[in-house]
Amino acid sequence: MLFRNTPSITKLAVDINTKDIPAIKSAKLVFVDGKGSLDIHSFSISDSYYGSCYISQITLNNMPLIQINSPGCPTCNSILATGYGIANAKCKELNDIQKSVNAPFVSLDDSITVLTPLFRLLKSGLYIVADVECYPTDENENFFWNVANELDD
Repeated sequence: MLFRNTPSITKLAVDINTKDIPAIKSAKLVFVDGKGSLDIHSFSISDSYYGSCYISQITLNNMPLIQINSPGCPTCNSILATGYGIANAKCKELNDIQKSVNAPFVSLDDSITVLTPLFRLLKSGLYIVADVECYPTDENENFFWNVANELDD
């Protein structure tokens, strides 16, 4: 049995039909043999006002990077906190790709190569990587509805 010390990614020669999603310009299927240090954690907690709240976090090395606090009430607003753990994540892979991630887009294949260190942080499995036209704003050029970078109680 062969064991690898370094996580890897493999681009698979599979055609992905995206004709019904006009925003997707192209897509590739990749297999990630990853470490699983970039992960999602979700749980519910009791809440005296709503009954319960659903908490979901994207973590890196168990450090929360993004968190959503969503009340049990389906029509109530949720609280989204972004980036409050990134300064403490101490991740070599993020440092390695910082300059190249902020470079202009060349191609989907080039982006997969550039993001390989980031993909290695994911859990092992199949992922679709797509070139999608999107700009996540509130339609007034405020990125993500001007969410604060610090968790607000």
